[in-house]
Amino acid sequence: MKKALLLVLALIWVAMVLGCGGTADDISQESDPGLDEIVETVEGVVEEVAGNEEDMEYEHLHDQFVALIDYFSNQGLNVEDVYEVEYQDMIGSAHAMALRLEGGYLEFYLYDPATAEEETLSKLEKARSTGVFQDLEVSVNGNLMLMHFEHPALEEVIDVFMTY
Repeated sequence: MKKALLLVLALIWVAMVLGCGGTADDISQESDPGLDEIVETVEGVVEEVAGNEEDMEYEHLHDQFVALIDYFSNQGLNVEDVYEVEYQDMIGSAHAMALRLEGGYLEFYLYDPATAEEETLSKLEKARSTGVFQDLEVSVNGNLMLMHFEHPALEEVIDVFMTY
């Protein structure tokens, strides 16, 4: 997301330069070495973003989430998009992500037994057997929790998740 924003800003900057009748090459030929550095940085960012579009959306994710996404894909599920979940602290998880998967939205939470509070670990253990965490339907596999929502392929996703 940050790289995409940087790419947009870089493109706006280049458009402004071109709109003033110059080119990026004209600017880099001027005597200001600081400007040359900016032009090189912008060109480098544009190349980096263009070359790493697939990596960009996963770079902020915990390795276990990346492996789970790969597992879903290898099992034939269509992973359409990945979102950050910013309220993971409210339920005591160490990491969180949301996926648009098989046409529906699902949230996943990763718990770290070394840092989670005892009460949270107790709720997680209870959820493992009851399928309920803080009044929400969930599936728990190891230290990963899948929070259920209305989803067109929920049973299939749960089956694959539980075999991960």
